[in-house]
Amino acid sequence: MKMLNMYFENLLRQEGPRAVKDSIWISYTDLINSGYNKDEAIETLSRCSTYPEGTIHKVLNEYL
Repeated sequence: MKMLNMYFENLLRQEGPRAVKDSIWISYTDLINSGYNKDEAIETLSRCSTYPEGTIHKVLNEYL
């Protein structure tokens, strides 16, 4: 999961915040499609991220 965080950081530098938000959403939907429930998917993404607490949840709320 460290690779996921590095991916988000590189994406932010190269393409900006909107690309990171879209990527977080795609990662979330991939987890849901893999059998995770909503809370497990958010917890997994939050645990893998060095973003401040609540960032993943805030980003996903923009899409839900």
